[in-house]
Amino acid sequence: MCWVSGQLSTEEGRFVPGTAREEAARSFANVEAILAAAGFGLAEIVYVDVAFTNLARDLPDLNDLFAEIFPPPDRPARTIYEASALPFGGLIKVQAVAVRA
Repeated sequence: MCWVSGQLSTEEGRFVPGTAREEAARSFANVEAILAAAGFGLAEIVYVDVAFTNLARDLPDLNDLFAEIFPPPDRPARTIYEASALPFGGLIKVQAVAVRA
């Protein structure tokens, strides 16, 4: 198993602000890089946890991105919730769990 804790929209250790979709894409890219370093891939993710600062506004963008990253039929389970604030003023934070069969 590989547990990837909260990833924000960062590049080279610095926060990069953007739209919710841009921040989510960077966050998932960070998850993918951490998984790759541990010998895992996105296809091995079984659970994703996503925090938003504005769930109503940003969920449609995440749903579109999620469908691109995880095409059916093997989408991971996910928990989505709204947080009052995220570090550095981020809009989205992503955590994931990957399992090798």
